[in-house]
Amino acid sequence: MTTQDILQDAHKKAVEINAGELIHAGFLPKSGLIFPAILYPPAIKIAKKCNITEDQFFADYKATGPFVIYVHIPFCVNRCNFCHFVTKTGSPSEQVDLYLNAIEQEMDLYLKRLSLTKIPTAAILIGGGTATNMTPRQMERFLAAFTKRLDLSCCEQFTIDTDPTTILGADGEEKLETLVRFGADRITIGAQNFDNAILKKMNRAHTAEEIKIAVKSAREHGFNNISVDLIYGYPGQTLEGWIDTVQQALELDVDAFQAFELRVYSGSLIDGPTPVHFHRSPGDFPGVDERTSMKAGAILVAEEHGYYDGDYNYLFSKKTGMTSQYQEKRSSLLYDTLAFGMSAQSVLGGSIAINEFASMARYCSEVAEGRIPLVRGKTRTLDDILRRTVISTLRTRRFLSKDEYQKRTGRDINDVFGKKINALKKYGLLTEDEENLRLTERGYYFADTLCMQFHHPDFLPFERNEYHEGELNPYNN
Repeated sequence: MTTQDILQDAHKKAVEINAGELIHAGFLPKSGLIFPAILYPPAIKIAKKCNITEDQFFADYKATGPFVIYVHIPFCVNRCNFCHFVTKTGSPSEQVDLYLNAIEQEMDLYLKRLSLTKIPTAAILIGGGTATNMTPRQMERFLAAFTKRLDLSCCEQFTIDTDPTTILGADGEEKLETLVRFGADRITIGAQNFDNAILKKMNRAHTAEEIKIAVKSAREHGFNNISVDLIYGYPGQTLEGWIDTVQQALELDVDAFQAFELRVYSGSLIDGPTPVHFHRSPGDFPGVDERTSMKAGAILVAEEHGYYDGDYNYLFSKKTGMTSQYQEKRSSLLYDTLAFGMSAQSVLGGSIAINEFASMARYCSEVAEGRIPLVRGKTRTLDDILRRTVISTLRTRRFLSKDEYQKRTGRDINDVFGKKINALKKYGLLTEDEENLRLTERGYYFADTLCMQFHHPDFLPFERNEYHEGELNPYNN
């Protein structure tokens, strides 16, 4: 297909999907914006409404494992304008060392609480921030201490999130060598865009050329599973420019890429500057039909290059096994999660807990004094569990086994959500057979929003008046 063919077909697909009908039905908010259905209840709602003590979090929990493991490294070269995560820029080396000390101390506190000598580990993600924004010496020290506390005998994947600039040059090469030596086997590189003008608007610290050098270096240093992250829907971005970005990414022969729609609002704990920009100048942002065209365009380009997204929503790969096992096990298979560092979110059984996210000094002092630095959390109710089981699985896998739902919750899904399911089927967003619920193509385009249909009204991200009072208004649950 030529670029012109892709542009035409992408526009046709947006017309076919017809987001306008879904706005008037109350499915999408009037703004047409999405909200990521990553965690249920959403972290931002837990941070505002719920609390949990350390004793409550560990009450009656028997560690069996294996766990999925997350570490949050908040240090960044720049604060990107689209970012909603807890980050720190301009941190001196001494502060990085203090933070790494605290990570070790926090891991030891969990080991003691769970009566373990090592944590049985199924999958790892080290993210941020920028997980590689430290010196080679600090990377060596961190990974040695981190892996020493884990039982990696059943670990299926070890992913590191990175920024191109932090793996360039002699220091970057040394860090890549260290990562591979300590078992990292999958790397995600935050490319975001291949248009230098858009990268500048995003306040990214790298150029398009540096992305290409970083991908090449990661491959040369032993990574056989390389993914790049890309963002669409950013102010000033056009469909044609987005198609060019995806094409340039895939010409690098990466193993996978993730296409994220810009999150104006986020389920994270801290909003970046994007919401302010949107309220001030909403016309700067591509509209919902343009963003739908962008998603369609990404799918068309991916197919042209031999990529598919059958394993996991939002992630396109050439073959199975290249997707994030951390996300698969955490979101779809509902493994318990041990998460370390500022803003990290752990899950033990029916409880979720969020670490200190506002102050690095407070995070470090809490663990130094022998306390796991929990500031918010919630023990899930039966209602939470009934909803989470739908949300997590549909968002990532596109289908939900009715039998699996029954086994996990003890309830028939149609007894719980039958009215909602029928309404979604009426609008061509879900299909149903004897065994499964499954997203249609239309539902797939709005997977996050579809999952919000199963949120309790107390945990919806948009107010009722931000929706039309249609049949799919999520407040009608």
